[in-house]
Amino acid sequence: MPNVLIGLVFLTIWGNYGIFIIIFIIALVSSTIAQRLPAPWAKGNFHAPMVKPGIFGLPYGSGYEEKKES
Repeated sequence: MPNVLIGLVFLTIWGNYGIFIIIFIIALVSSTIAQRLPAPWAKGNFHAPMVKPGIFGLPYGSGYEEKKES
């Protein structure tokens, strides 16, 4: 939300759409880098989040489930 406020302030004061778009690009790229999974400092083996069939067979995220011994 802060990126929207900062972007709109720049847009209203200077009327420059380029600055507005660059602020949004910086915000999206920085949040993408910050939300890597698993965390860089985590150790061990990790598996991807699991999905299960939901309404009408559409997949939905069911979170991380421990691997089951078969």
